[in-house]
Amino acid sequence: KVLMSGTSTHDYHPQLNGNQKIEVNDFVFGGYTGNASVGYAKQSNSFPSVYRIGRTFTSVQKQNTSGYIDIPAAGGVVGTEINGVGQTFSPIIPTALQQQAPFSANWIDFTTRVTAGIDQNGVAFPSSPNMYIKQTCTTSSTSVVPNSFKLRQTGRLTQPWVVITSSSRAPSADIAP
Repeated sequence: KVLMSGTSTHDYHPQLNGNQKIEVNDFVFGGYTGNASVGYAKQSNSFPSVYRIGRTFTSVQKQNTSGYIDIPAAGGVVGTEINGVGQTFSPIIPTALQQQAPFSANWIDFTTRVTAGIDQNGVAFPSSPNMYIKQTCTTSSTSVVPNSFKLRQTGRLTQPWVVITSSSRAPSADIAP
């Protein structure tokens, strides 16, 4: 679970005028090899759901608009962080090829919508759903795996792509895309 802060000190691009608050569209967890069960639970009905969960390293843009594919086809370039259309002045619908995500044996992507303030649609969703990954572990403890957790803003509407990488606990140190 991630709770976003809406304070003015959290600006992902402070060199621009105004306050650029991030909208996280994908939470991506690395270090999960083998079979895994996944799920989520919302904090309340007024917060967003997880729209899709996939066994991939690549995030794919998602909007509830005609032309966007609900479930991306397996394909694309391994190691791509985000597949879609980069920042534009007006919304452009990605092609079918720009809505593909290759399979990854080590990553799990949760697509949702969490904001650090009012987003471009005039709403705020400060709390992510609780995201669960269940996997059989070979030992009773997990270790901190560098670069195994990603928060991604995937450019809903006209937003730029933003990727924040951090460490997390995972049962495996294998995080190759």
